[in-house]
Amino acid sequence: MAKQNILIVDSDRGFATILSESLNNHPAFRAAAVPSGEKALQLVVEKPIDMVIIDMGIRDMPAKKLLKAIREAKAKLPVMIIPLMGQEVPDDVKSLGIQGVLPKPFFVGDLPRLVGEPLGLKLKAEEPEPVAVAEPAPKRSREKAKETPPPPAEEKAPPPP
Repeated sequence: MAKQNILIVDSDRGFATILSESLNNHPAFRAAAVPSGEKALQLVVEKPIDMVIIDMGIRDMPAKKLLKAIREAKAKLPVMIIPLMGQEVPDDVKSLGIQGVLPKPFFVGDLPRLVGEPLGLKLKAEEPEPVAVAEPAPKRSREKAKETPPPPAEEKAPPPP
Protein backbone atom coordinates (compact mmCIF):
# COMPACT_ATOMS: atom_id res chain seq x y z
CA MET A 1 0.00 0.00 0.00
CA ALA A 2 1.35 3.42 -0.93
CA LYS A 3 1.69 5.85 1.92
CA GLN A 4 -0.79 8.70 2.04
CA ASN A 5 0.87 12.14 2.12
CA ILE A 6 -0.73 14.21 4.86
CA LEU A 7 -0.05 17.93 5.30
CA ILE A 8 -0.77 19.36 8.75
CA VAL A 9 -1.28 23.12 9.02
CA ASP A 10 -0.99 24.26 12.63
CA SER A 11 0.74 27.26 14.21
CA ASP A 12 1.17 25.32 17.46
CA ARG A 13 4.43 23.51 16.73
CA GLY A 14 4.10 21.16 19.70
CA PHE A 15 0.65 19.97 18.67
CA ALA A 16 1.66 19.74 15.01
CA THR A 17 4.67 17.64 15.98
CA ILE A 18 2.50 15.24 17.98
CA LEU A 19 0.14 14.85 15.01
CA SER A 20 2.85 14.37 12.41
CA GLU A 21 4.92 11.96 14.52
CA SER A 22 1.83 9.92 15.40
CA LEU A 23 0.87 9.60 11.75
CA ASN A 24 4.45 8.91 10.65
CA ASN A 25 4.55 6.01 13.12
CA HIS A 26 1.78 4.32 11.14
CA PRO A 27 2.68 2.47 7.92
CA ALA A 28 -0.22 4.04 5.97
CA PHE A 29 0.93 7.65 6.32
CA ARG A 30 3.72 10.10 5.62
CA ALA A 31 3.00 13.39 7.36
CA ALA A 32 4.60 16.82 7.36
CA ALA A 33 3.63 19.90 9.35
CA VAL A 34 3.82 23.57 8.44
CA PRO A 35 3.03 26.53 10.71
CA SER A 36 1.32 28.78 8.15
CA GLY A 37 -1.43 28.78 5.58
CA GLU A 38 0.86 30.47 3.08
CA LYS A 39 3.41 27.64 3.24
CA ALA A 40 0.62 25.05 3.14
CA LEU A 41 -0.87 26.52 -0.02
CA GLN A 42 2.55 26.54 -1.68
CA LEU A 43 3.02 22.82 -0.87
CA VAL A 44 -0.51 21.90 -2.00
CA VAL A 45 0.25 23.41 -5.41
CA GLU A 46 3.82 22.04 -5.73
CA LYS A 47 3.78 18.62 -4.03
CA PRO A 48 1.67 15.46 -4.19
CA ILE A 49 -0.58 15.82 -1.14
CA ASP A 50 -3.37 13.34 -0.40
CA MET A 51 -5.00 15.23 2.47
CA VAL A 52 -4.65 18.51 4.37
CA ILE A 53 -5.48 18.86 8.06
CA ILE A 54 -6.08 22.51 9.00
CA ASP A 55 -6.20 23.82 12.56
CA MET A 56 -8.77 26.62 12.89
CA GLY A 57 -6.27 28.57 14.99
CA ILE A 58 -3.60 29.15 12.34
CA ARG A 59 -2.19 32.62 12.81
CA ASP A 60 -1.26 33.99 9.39
CA MET A 61 -4.69 33.73 7.75
CA PRO A 62 -8.18 32.59 8.61
CA ALA A 63 -8.61 28.84 8.13
CA LYS A 64 -11.65 29.57 5.93
CA LYS A 65 -9.49 31.61 3.54
CA LEU A 66 -6.94 28.79 3.32
CA LEU A 67 -9.67 26.23 2.68
CA LYS A 68 -11.11 28.41 -0.12
CA ALA A 69 -7.64 28.74 -1.70
CA ILE A 70 -7.11 24.96 -1.51
CA ARG A 71 -10.51 24.41 -3.15
CA GLU A 72 -9.49 26.77 -6.00
CA ALA A 73 -6.15 25.01 -6.46
CA LYS A 74 -7.31 21.38 -6.01
CA ALA A 75 -11.08 21.14 -5.65
CA LYS A 76 -11.21 17.45 -4.75
CA LEU A 77 -8.33 17.36 -2.25
CA PRO A 78 -9.64 15.94 1.06
CA VAL A 79 -9.45 18.41 3.95
CA MET A 80 -9.98 17.81 7.66
CA ILE A 81 -10.51 20.64 10.13
CA ILE A 82 -9.35 20.85 13.74
CA PRO A 83 -11.77 23.20 15.51
CA LEU A 84 -10.68 25.32 18.43
CA MET A 85 -10.90 23.51 21.78
CA GLY A 86 -14.52 23.06 22.81
CA GLN A 87 -15.93 24.62 19.62
CA GLU A 88 -17.71 23.27 16.55
CA VAL A 89 -16.64 23.87 12.97
CA PRO A 90 -18.51 26.98 11.74
CA ASP A 91 -21.20 26.34 9.12
CA ASP A 92 -19.53 28.66 6.60
CA VAL A 93 -16.40 26.46 6.80
CA LYS A 94 -18.43 23.23 6.55
CA SER A 95 -20.14 24.62 3.43
CA LEU A 96 -16.77 24.67 1.66
CA GLY A 97 -16.68 20.89 1.71
CA ILE A 98 -14.63 19.27 4.43
CA GLN A 99 -14.14 15.54 4.67
CA GLY A 100 -13.69 15.27 8.42
CA VAL A 101 -13.27 16.90 11.79
CA LEU A 102 -10.52 16.15 14.25
CA PRO A 103 -11.82 17.52 17.58
CA LYS A 104 -9.52 18.34 20.50
CA PRO A 105 -8.84 16.53 22.71
CA PHE A 106 -8.47 13.17 21.05
CA PHE A 107 -6.70 9.92 21.79
CA VAL A 108 -3.52 9.67 19.68
CA GLY A 109 -4.29 6.00 19.02
CA ASP A 110 -7.46 7.07 17.17
CA LEU A 111 -5.54 9.20 14.64
CA PRO A 112 -4.96 6.49 12.00
CA ARG A 113 -8.65 5.61 11.96
CA LEU A 114 -9.85 9.24 12.02
CA VAL A 115 -7.48 10.38 9.29
CA GLY A 116 -7.89 7.22 7.24
CA GLU A 117 -11.70 7.38 7.02
CA PRO A 118 -11.92 10.33 4.58
CA LEU A 119 -9.28 8.62 2.44
CA GLY A 120 -11.28 5.40 2.27
CA LEU A 121 -8.87 3.49 4.51
CA LYS A 122 -10.34 1.10 7.04
CA LEU A 123 -7.80 1.36 9.84
CA LYS A 124 -8.23 0.33 13.44
CA ALA A 125 -7.53 2.51 16.43
CA GLU A 126 -4.32 1.51 18.16
CA GLU A 127 -4.63 0.17 21.66
CA PRO A 128 -2.65 2.13 24.25
CA GLU A 129 0.31 0.34 25.75
CA PRO A 130 -0.39 -0.83 29.29
CA VAL A 131 1.50 1.17 31.86
CA ALA A 132 3.07 -0.70 34.73
CA VAL A 133 2.25 0.96 38.02
CA ALA A 134 4.04 0.01 41.20
CA GLU A 135 1.70 -0.83 44.02
CA PRO A 136 1.92 1.61 46.91
CA ALA A 137 3.40 0.34 50.14
CA PRO A 138 0.68 -0.55 52.65
CA LYS A 139 -0.06 2.23 55.08
CA ARG A 140 0.61 1.46 58.70
CA SER A 141 -1.98 2.56 61.17
CA ARG A 142 -0.88 4.69 64.13
CA GLU A 143 -1.86 1.96 66.60
CA LYS A 144 0.22 -0.60 64.75
CA ALA A 145 3.15 1.83 64.66
CA LYS A 146 2.94 2.31 68.44
CA GLU A 147 2.90 -1.44 69.07
CA THR A 148 5.90 -2.16 66.89
CA PRO A 149 9.15 -1.38 68.72
CA PRO A 150 11.84 0.40 66.74
CA PRO A 151 14.69 -1.78 65.45
CA PRO A 152 17.60 -2.13 67.89
CA ALA A 153 20.42 0.35 67.43
CA GLU A 154 23.67 -1.09 66.20
CA GLU A 155 26.19 -1.44 68.98
CA LYS A 156 29.56 -0.01 68.15
CA ALA A 157 32.63 -1.79 69.27
CA PRO A 158 34.80 0.26 71.57
CA PRO A 159 37.87 1.75 69.87
CA PRO A 160 41.06 -0.30 70.18
CA PRO A 161 43.39 0.74 73.03
